[in-house]
Amino acid sequence: MEERNKKIWEEALQYAFAELDKKGWTAKNNGRYYFVVNEGQEYPNKKVLYYVEKYFDKKKVELIIPSSANNGERLNAFLANNGAEVISKKESFISSCIREQSDVIKKLLEDYKKQIKSGALKYEEYKWLLFASQKGMPSLQKSTIVDELLSMKFANLLYYSAISTMRHLNKDRKDQYSDLLVGLYDENIDIEERIKQFSGGIESLYREVETKLQHHHDERTISTLLSFKYPEKYLLFKNSFYQKLCNLLEMESLDKGEKYLDYLEIAEEIRDNFIKTDTELLSLVKQYLPEGSYDDPNYNLLTQDFLYTMLEKSNDYYDQFKQVKKLFNDKLKNLDNSSIKYKERNGKDFQWVQDKYGIIGNDYIHYELYCNKSSIYIDLHLEDEAQSKEITLLLKELYVHILNKKYDSELVSWIDWANKANSKDYFQSIRFYKAFSLDEDDILEEQSISEVIQSFIELDKIIGDDIREFLINNNQVENQLAEKYKAEKEMNTPLNQILYGPPGTGKTYHTINKALAIVAPDFDLDQEREVVKQEFDKYVENGQIVFTTFHQSMTYEDFVEGIKPEIEDSIESGQRTVVYDINDGIFKSIVKDAKLIQQVNDINVDWDNINYYKMSLGGKQNPLEHDYCIMNNVGGISWGGEHDLSELTSLVKWEEYRDRFKELYPDLVSESSYNVLASFTLNKMKEGDIVIATKGNHIVDAIGIVNGGYTYDNNNETSLRHFRSIEWIIRDLNASPEKFFDKKISQQSIYEFYNANVKKDVFKNLLNVKNGNSPLSYVLIIDEINRGNVSAIFGELITLIEESKRLGKEEALQVTLPYSKEKFGVPDNLYIIGTMNTADRSVEALDTALRRRFTFEEMMPDYEVIESENSLGIDLKEVLETINARMEVLLDRDHLIGHSYFLGVDSIATLMSRFKNNIIPLLQEYFYGDYGKIGLVLGGGFVTKVEGMKVSFASFDYDSEMYQDKITYTLKPIEDEGEFRKAIDALLIKK
Repeated sequence: MEERNKKIWEEALQYAFAELDKKGWTAKNNGRYYFVVNEGQEYPNKKVLYYVEKYFDKKKVELIIPSSANNGERLNAFLANNGAEVISKKESFISSCIREQSDVIKKLLEDYKKQIKSGALKYEEYKWLLFASQKGMPSLQKSTIVDELLSMKFANLLYYSAISTMRHLNKDRKDQYSDLLVGLYDENIDIEERIKQFSGGIESLYREVETKLQHHHDERTISTLLSFKYPEKYLLFKNSFYQKLCNLLEMESLDKGEKYLDYLEIAEEIRDNFIKTDTELLSLVKQYLPEGSYDDPNYNLLTQDFLYTMLEKSNDYYDQFKQVKKLFNDKLKNLDNSSIKYKERNGKDFQWVQDKYGIIGNDYIHYELYCNKSSIYIDLHLEDEAQSKEITLLLKELYVHILNKKYDSELVSWIDWANKANSKDYFQSIRFYKAFSLDEDDILEEQSISEVIQSFIELDKIIGDDIREFLINNNQVENQLAEKYKAEKEMNTPLNQILYGPPGTGKTYHTINKALAIVAPDFDLDQEREVVKQEFDKYVENGQIVFTTFHQSMTYEDFVEGIKPEIEDSIESGQRTVVYDINDGIFKSIVKDAKLIQQVNDINVDWDNINYYKMSLGGKQNPLEHDYCIMNNVGGISWGGEHDLSELTSLVKWEEYRDRFKELYPDLVSESSYNVLASFTLNKMKEGDIVIATKGNHIVDAIGIVNGGYTYDNNNETSLRHFRSIEWIIRDLNASPEKFFDKKISQQSIYEFYNANVKKDVFKNLLNVKNGNSPLSYVLIIDEINRGNVSAIFGELITLIEESKRLGKEEALQVTLPYSKEKFGVPDNLYIIGTMNTADRSVEALDTALRRRFTFEEMMPDYEVIESENSLGIDLKEVLETINARMEVLLDRDHLIGHSYFLGVDSIATLMSRFKNNIIPLLQEYFYGDYGKIGLVLGGGFVTKVEGMKVSFASFDYDSEMYQDKITYTLKPIEDEGEFRKAIDALLIKK
């Protein structure tokens, strides 16, 4: 070592020893296995290195630590090479600590045996049963490892949020996640290296799909995965009883990432010295565990249960929960624009939370942060204790109401809550899928507290509206609060939403109601369906609602913009020419309409007494830059643009104007020009008339209103007059003339439209919005959104539909379109409603970019809308429920039959037709023509088995015997009503 380096290392080591002495750290309490010695005193090598690094940094000298010197003997070797005196006593340290506390451990074992004799083991026996049924899982096949892992039952041994992460990674990064799992289970690699690689890999991978939430694949999760796969080698771990174990042995607990391996060594030492040698204990466990339990040959599971039961199970977590509550409440009180709020009521093991309206949050129904042992749960509680009879009855109805909603079982579950002993009635309550553990190292960190708050927000999103509306409908909410909620709900309609579910559940049907609720919030949707549909058609006609269907051939050019040929008739030349124009697609057109609404200021128009005019824009001039210009290219006369006509805007005599114009533009003057000018500007146009400016025959570029007036007397040619100006209300419109007129635009420079050809409602929608009022809303309905190639259809615009990226928002974005080169953004008065048939393609398979930008509303079969009692004598509701129960077992909930197929069935003939033309073809599609499975659903009345079908095959060198007596299934032709009724009875298993 160089002299200079030797000197600074000596200084650094002395600095480290001094700092460690100052903090009162001793080798026994804070070391482990590898030590640096100074004057007979032992110091933990990792702590020494920590202060050495600080000293080098303080002196601004670079310290290079090789990657091999990460811990243990390798770190000792590195320190020794730089002048430190080191010793290793790995085995003696843990052994000595355990030996010194052997009496305490023995006392704990005696207490543990007493608990077993009192029957306490029955509360933990589930672990032995789980290990017995799932020992060695999952298999190490990369293609199936994640699926098998997700099929396993872990009870409370695995943190809830870890399973949520597994599902997330399975959807979005399955291959990479599988690789990490296979690596974790590879026993040919050192366990320390495996854990390090797995932890780092999960962190990087999860950040690709989730930037904020934690992945919870910590040492507890790792220990659980390893223990199920190799139970004879690994033990279950929790940070809580590891910490208590270290305290018991008067040892310092190690840092995050090092705890599990340290725990393994300590637990194995206790197992070998105390558990395995206690014959009474082993006999008791064998006696009290149920038949079929895991045999636990190395007593790893028993050792874990002993440590858990005696060090944690009796622990009081409420001090820790108290800290969580304080952080939670402080953050919630300062949270703006949240759907939940702080609620004053709290106790030792709970904290109430209310919705932002104060509707949910009273004595009998409230959200609750609830602590049970070491876990924190996010609940909604129904509590009838100390309530009136009326409230108890109300809660019964509410319980049934939300029970029938059948919320997604992956997100919420029902839990037993009120005790029969102290409750008038017995209710369950709702629990959110994500729980939090007080054992976690980071439970008090801001990110964890934010996750707890977000879980309440998500729970409210799932169930809140159903409860609020129930309470409002049952007169349990003050009118002022109810009105506030209703008003905000109308305003808070998601900008992007997708209705998804199996065929026939009314997805397209409901888009009509949802679209009308957006564009016409005051319209009564409870009227006859014919009236509702007429109102919907009215808004489709005026362009506020646009309906389209995605399909495999749909392209960006259809949806956004593309170049397409157009045939143009020239009035002047009398010839037809092909021109290639940039055509707006469905999405771009409705975006333009929605943006226009936002541009219009306060305008008063006398709609009964106005005329509509067209004027053409010519050359490179842009008369829209000059408010005094009334037209461009009138019979060859160019006004505005490059020419300075400001002097002509003053009051002049007609002759003076004519003569002055001739002087300025002698080559542009013609008598027809004056005739056009006189006819329109002097005799026809009046204040308040509407003028559209066009580019060619295919683009309406601007809309304006004539203002100002002439002083003109037909009997006095010398009368004074001046130019009339146009206030251009909307510029850069770039719209199709078909939007405004029923007749094509001609190339004539300026002319008046016939009123019969004008779509007046379109102009009214554009120009009659008063300043300060909310702009009109527009709705784009995309039916079967998952059948198109979403990435290709939306292209670069997928980001622009996000709420935060909409025009007017702080993070608003615009892109330059590829063909027109226009700047393009999406306004926030455009709503997108999609429908998605899950039988065609599941939500999980939908483009991730689109999935993140839409809210999803599941639409499942609604059995309550089907009449059980009818003139047919067939319970149609029971028929559909029976079919769907079988479908869910054979396939899944995405492949059910919708209720719409059973609506409007007024005769047996109609029902027969529905089966023949709708239900059976749908089942054929679901089962890919497997008529045997169709028979399992519909029964022998619809499907028959054909046995021993004899077929003569062509002469060929192939074993065909297996096909000679093949059993096949075929559909029964049912034409007779009596035979059909028998088939339905067989479907329902009625004799």
